[in-house]
Amino acid sequence: AKDKVLVATLKDANIYSKALLRLSGTKNIKVIANKVEITYLDGAESIHKTLQAEMTKKQTLTPDTNKDKNNDMLENIFKGLGGRSNVKLLDNCATRLRVTVFDETKVDDNILKSTGAVGIFKKGTAIQVIYGPQVGNIKNDLLKT
Repeated sequence: AKDKVLVATLKDANIYSKALLRLSGTKNIKVIANKVEITYLDGAESIHKTLQAEMTKKQTLTPDTNKDKNNDMLENIFKGLGGRSNVKLLDNCATRLRVTVFDETKVDDNILKSTGAVGIFKKGTAIQVIYGPQVGNIKNDLLKT
């Protein structure tokens, strides 16, 4: 029989466990950016089928549910920044949402942290909200809403 190859796209490539995957009968594990390619040894077909079924199930989740969650998060980011009308400029670097606001006293750190921010830096009206490498998508989504 032939080895099976499973390719998956990870939301966060830092949270998978190579050690646990090795225990499941893997022959080889390659990670490039957020893609993981797992080659299973002959005889590990049931594990391969189980993982494939789980991945398929995750992909078929209703997009509306994910869209609603994303819209709620975006609205909460604006709320945490003091409202849409308080945002003067919106940009990003590799990990941070860089915002210039009109009134820095309206910014609410707790609301921003509830949206997944791991840190917030403020210097006057310049606000930096740390979201990690997905910040580019967050900024683009904020600009679309």
